[in-house]
Amino acid sequence: MARCGRQVSQQAWSGGPVDGSGAIYARIVESTRDGIWVFDPAGRTLFANGRLADLLGTTVAELRGTTVPDFLDAEGKAQFARHLDELRTAGPNTGDVECVYLRADGTPVDLIVSEFPLYDERGELTAYVHRLALDAERRALVQELKKNRELLDEAQGIARIGSWEIELETETMTWTPQMFALLGLDPATTTPSREAFLARLVDADRPAIEAAVDGALDEGSFSFDARVARRDGETRWVRGLGRVAYAPGGEPLRVGGTVQDITDIKEAELKLLDAVVLNTLMQVMATAANQAQTLVEALIVTRGMLLGHEDWLRGVGFSVDPATGEPVPMPLTPDDPEPDDVELRLAARTVAGDGTVFDEESRPQTPSIGFLVKLDARPLVVVVITAASPFERHEMLHALCTQVADQLGRVAEREQAAAQLATARDAAMEASRLKSEFLATMSHEIRTPLNGVIGLNELLQRTALDDDQRRLAEGVQGASRALLSIINDILDFSKIEAGELELEEVDFEVRPVFEQAVALLTEAVHDKGITLSLSVDEDVPERLVGDPTRLGQVLSNLLSNAVKFTTFGEVQVTAYVDAADDTGVLLGVEVADTGIGIRHDQMERLFEPFRQADASTTRTHGGTGLGLAISRQLVTALGGDIGARSEPGEGSTFWFTARLGSARPGIRRLEPEPPRPGDAPRHGHVLLVEDNDVNQLVALGFLEALGWTADVAQNGEEAVARAAETAYDAILMDLQMPVLDGFGATRAIRVAEPPGRRVPIIAMTASAFEAEREKCLAVGMDDFLTKPVDSARLASVLRTRTAVAPGPAAVTPVPGPRVASGVLDTSRIEELLEMGEGAQVLVDRAVENFVSRVPETVTGLQEAIARQDGEELRALAHRLKGSALNLGVSRVAEVSLALEESGREGCTDAAPGLLVELEAALGEASVALASYRRSTA
Repeated sequence: MARCGRQVSQQAWSGGPVDGSGAIYARIVESTRDGIWVFDPAGRTLFANGRLADLLGTTVAELRGTTVPDFLDAEGKAQFARHLDELRTAGPNTGDVECVYLRADGTPVDLIVSEFPLYDERGELTAYVHRLALDAERRALVQELKKNRELLDEAQGIARIGSWEIELETETMTWTPQMFALLGLDPATTTPSREAFLARLVDADRPAIEAAVDGALDEGSFSFDARVARRDGETRWVRGLGRVAYAPGGEPLRVGGTVQDITDIKEAELKLLDAVVLNTLMQVMATAANQAQTLVEALIVTRGMLLGHEDWLRGVGFSVDPATGEPVPMPLTPDDPEPDDVELRLAARTVAGDGTVFDEESRPQTPSIGFLVKLDARPLVVVVITAASPFERHEMLHALCTQVADQLGRVAEREQAAAQLATARDAAMEASRLKSEFLATMSHEIRTPLNGVIGLNELLQRTALDDDQRRLAEGVQGASRALLSIINDILDFSKIEAGELELEEVDFEVRPVFEQAVALLTEAVHDKGITLSLSVDEDVPERLVGDPTRLGQVLSNLLSNAVKFTTFGEVQVTAYVDAADDTGVLLGVEVADTGIGIRHDQMERLFEPFRQADASTTRTHGGTGLGLAISRQLVTALGGDIGARSEPGEGSTFWFTARLGSARPGIRRLEPEPPRPGDAPRHGHVLLVEDNDVNQLVALGFLEALGWTADVAQNGEEAVARAAETAYDAILMDLQMPVLDGFGATRAIRVAEPPGRRVPIIAMTASAFEAEREKCLAVGMDDFLTKPVDSARLASVLRTRTAVAPGPAAVTPVPGPRVASGVLDTSRIEELLEMGEGAQVLVDRAVENFVSRVPETVTGLQEAIARQDGEELRALAHRLKGSALNLGVSRVAEVSLALEESGREGCTDAAPGLLVELEAALGEASVALASYRRSTA
C-alpha cells in the first residue's frame, strides 16, 4: 500500500505514465473537490493533488520538497509539531479539525482537515493523509442545516408537533425539542425512550397506546389520540402518528413519527358531543318534566335517568327549611338510602353557594355535585349526585346541573300553580254551590209572592170587571208575566253556568215545535201590525230525536227578539236540513226580520250575558240581555252553532243549527191520550198542602174552576194526619213548610198507606232546579209543578195522575204507547209495506220471527211467574210488547203492557190471569197475521 502510494506520488510528481490501476486512482484523486496531502511522520510532503495546490495558491511542482509547517504561521507550526508527537502516541484525530493555512502569497485560508494513517504491507506506519476542504463551504452547509433545523423547530412549535425516531438496531430513540416541550420534560434530565413517553400518558389511555405501538412492525403504521399528564399538572390531548422505514430487503430499519397537541380540537369535539348529549338529555328531561304532575315525581324520573348511566352511583334529595335555610333529607321513595355526612355537608354548601357546587376533595375517586332547585328565587330542593369516577368535563357537568335545575324549577312552578288553581277551583265551586243554594232560596221566595200576584190576577180577570178594571188587570198580568220571564232567564242562565243543564232524548214531531213558538207571538205580531210567517222545508223529517223543549226555547228567544225590534214589515222563520247522515240531521233555522238592524261593532257582544247591542235597548224594549247568551249555551249543548247577519236599518237574520237524531221507524212516541173535545174534566177530591194564604187562595180558585173539591192542610204534619183519615184522589204538596216539610210528609204518608192504596202526590215548588225534582221523586212523589202554577198545567197533571184507578201499590206508569183496539191493526202493516223496495220481505220475516217465537216467549213468562221473578217478567213482556206494536198486534201489546207493569211491581197476583189472556191474544194474532199474509201474497 505504501509502495503503491509512493508510485502514485512519483508518477504524479513526474507526470509520467502509470499502469492501469494507478491511472484510475490518479483520476479519482485529481477529480475530488478536496485537497489530498500525504506526508511522512516528520511532516515532509510525499504527495499532493491539484486541488491542494489550488487551495494553497501554488502548483503541484512547487509543493515538491515542502513540509506541512511551510504553510503554517508560527503558532500553527508549534501546534503541528505537538500534533506530530500526539500522532505517534495517540493516533490521528477522529473528527474534523479547523486549521488556518498560509497561501503562497501569504494570505490565510481556513480549511477543514480530516486525517487518517497509511500502513505498508507489514502493517507499519509510513505516512499520514490529510483531506482539506474549504471551511467556508462547510460553514455554509452547516449554517444551512442549522437554519433548517431552527425553521423545523419553529414550525413544530407553531403547530405544536414534536417528532421522534427509533433506530431498531441500536434501539436508540431521538426526540425533537418540541417533543420534550409537548410532554413538559427537560431535555437536560430526560433521556428519550419509549418508556419515558408512555409514563406521561393518563393511566386510562396507556394500555390502548401500548398495543398500537407494539403492533406497528406488523401493521407498518399506527395512530392514536391520548391524554398526556404533564409534570406541571396540566392534561393535554395529543395525536400520535408513526410509520416504519424498511431496508431494500424488507427488514425494518427504524420507526419514526410525530406527536401533535390537539387539545383545542379535542375540546371542541367534546363540547360538540357534550352539546348533543346534553340537548338529547334535556329533550327527554323536558318531556318527563312536562308529564310529571309534582316535583317529587319529576325528581324520581330525573334520578332514574341519571343513574341509568354508569357514570353515576347515587342521588339523594334535600328539602330546604324555609325558616332556617337548612337542608333536610327528603326521601323520594320508601327505599331511598339515608344521605351520609359528605352529602349533607355538600347540600349545606350548595344552599350557601346558591348554585352548583363540586366536591372533589372528600372522595376524589367518587366525587359529588350539589345543585339547587328554586321556586320564586328561593331555595326549594337540593339534589346531590355522586359520580363513579373523577370528574373530567366540569363545564359540561355544570351546564347539565343548571339545565336540570331549571326544568325541575318549572315543574315546581307548575305544581304550585296547579295547587293555587285547585284552591281557586274549590273556592269557586263552593261559591257556585252557595250561589245555587241562594238562587234556589230566592227562586222560592220570589216565585211564591209572584205566584200569588199572577194567580189572584187571573182569578180577578174571571170576575165581572168594567173596562178600566180589566185594562188594569191585564196590565198587572203583563207585568207579572214579564217579571216571570226575567226570573226564568236568570235561573236558566244560573243552571247552565252551574253545569246543571240536562237535555232530553225523546222522539218528537218537528213542525209542532215551530208552530207553537209562532203561535205564542201571534197576539204581539197582530198588535204591532207586522206579519209572521213560517216555512219548513220538505226535506226536514217529520219526526226527530232530541230535546224539543230546548229547541223551542232557542226558537222562542230569537222570535221574541225579532218581533220586539221590528216595527213594520215582517218576521220570517225558515227551517231546513243543513246536513244529514245515517244517524240524523243537522237542523238549520233562520229567523229574519225587517227591524232596526245592528251595527257591525255591536255584533261581537251580542251573545255575551247581560249585554245588548245598545245600552238604550233595555230602556226602550226591556229585557235582561240573557236571551241570546242562554240561546248560545243551549245551541252548543244541542251540538250546533249560532250567529247573526245584520245591516243597520235593513233588519237582521239570526240563525242556529242543532244536531238531532233520526226517529226509529215503527215506534210511536210514548205520550198520554189527549182529551177529546167536549170532555169535562174529571171531578175528584184533593188535599192541598200549603202554608201560604195567598197560594192557598190561588190553588183553591184553580181547583174550583177545574171542577175539583179540596181540603187544605197548613203544614206537613197536618197533611199526614188528613191523608190517614181521608182517601184523596191526589195530594198537592208544597215543599218548604213549618213543623214538617213536604219531603218528610211524603215519606210518612207512603209508610202509612194501606196495601193496595197509593195516592198520587204532586210537588208544588218555586224551585226550578233539576236536583229538586229528583229529590221529590226519590222520596215518593209522582210529579212536579213549578210555581207559579197555571191552570192548564195543573189540569193536565191532575188528569194524568188520576187517570189510572188505584191498584195494589200502584205507581202511575210513565205514559205508554197507544194501542188500537182489535186483534190486528192492518194500517200498521200497510205503513211498514210503504217503506220501499224489499219491504215485503222484511215484513214477512218479521211476522215469521214473531209467530215462531210465541211458544218460547210464553214458556219464559210462565217460568218467571212461577219463580216470582218480576224483573224477568217485566223484560220478557216489554220485549213482546215492542214486537207487537211494530206489527200492529194491538191486543197482544195491550196485555203485554199490563204484564210489564205487573213485573215492575214484583209479579202481582194478577199476572197468571194476564198470561191466560196473553196466550189467547197470541193465538188470535198468529191467525190474523197468517190470514193477512195470504190476502197480500
